[in-house]
Amino acid sequence: MYEESTEYTVAHKAFEEGVKLNFEASKHLTTLNTGAILIILTLFERMFNDKSSAQEMIAALILFLVSIVVSVLTMIALGSAVRDVEFQKKYGRNYAALIMNIIAVMCFVSGIVCLAFSVISNVPTK
Repeated sequence: MYEESTEYTVAHKAFEEGVKLNFEASKHLTTLNTGAILIILTLFERMFNDKSSAQEMIAALILFLVSIVVSVLTMIALGSAVRDVEFQKKYGRNYAALIMNIIAVMCFVSGIVCLAFSVISNVPTK
């Protein structure tokens, strides 16, 4: 009986460490999104007068904001997964947090692509 509780403790500790890593990844993603938003605001203020470029920048801004919101929701879901040991025993992995994390990363990458296209289209040609 003692081995059973030790085995559970090791499995639970591994689960907690995985959640911590995922939580840290979400924190880094929110930091990157915030930095990208600051870059967009700086570029938008100084560089862009073309309407199509402005639309790309606004799309990137919206994608970064969505990524931040989804990352925060992911961190909340991960926190509740660690607190609720019975949930972890019954259902295993927290798939909602996994799906939200994938959505946040996809929004971030899409925002970077929009930002890159906007900047590239406004590079002055000589």
